[in-house]
Amino acid sequence: MVLTPLWEDREQLRPQPGMSLRDYFEVLQPRYIMRGRFYPGQILADIKFARPLAEASDWQTFAVSGPGSRRGMNYLLGRDPATVWDKGRWHEHLVALADAVRGPLQENGITRQSEDLDNQNLQNTLCEFSKYQAALQGKPPKRRYHPGSIERRSRCPARNTQQRTPPAGDEGRTVRVGRLLSRGRPSLIREVYSR
Repeated sequence: MVLTPLWEDREQLRPQPGMSLRDYFEVLQPRYIMRGRFYPGQILADIKFARPLAEASDWQTFAVSGPGSRRGMNYLLGRDPATVWDKGRWHEHLVALADAVRGPLQENGITRQSEDLDNQNLQNTLCEFSKYQAALQGKPPKRRYHPGSIERRSRCPARNTQQRTPPAGDEGRTVRVGRLLSRGRPSLIREVYSR
């Protein structure tokens, strides 16, 4: 039901050379099941690594906030997590946050250069930070993690004997940035905002 209309409209949905992420977001947002902002933003986060979007002028700066990242920004700024954001104002704070964390991320060996963490991935860290802050306050998670069943595990014994390692690439970077934020760095970032 979902894939058929997407396939039928593939020519209209195909990103064009010179298209910005914002332009492509505007193509995705009003279509099909993606009438909100969250799902098109998540799709963009994945496909922006392929051409022609990999060459978009706003590749580093474009980000779509989700409910978790808006709560995360509120926590970071010491505000009530339910405070409603104007999307333009939220993005201004995200850009300021990106500027504030670049140096500490490099100093702590989390990124090699300032381009390693784009704003969409920084947005993801705010979502994870929101979950972390909620847990610190004793709020239960919205969904509990349920590992695969014992029956399923027994079919893949080699998978269960492997040592778990931290995720690599952008996902790993998101986890590491979240850890940096949770280790007292929010106070550093709040100082930037108070100037």
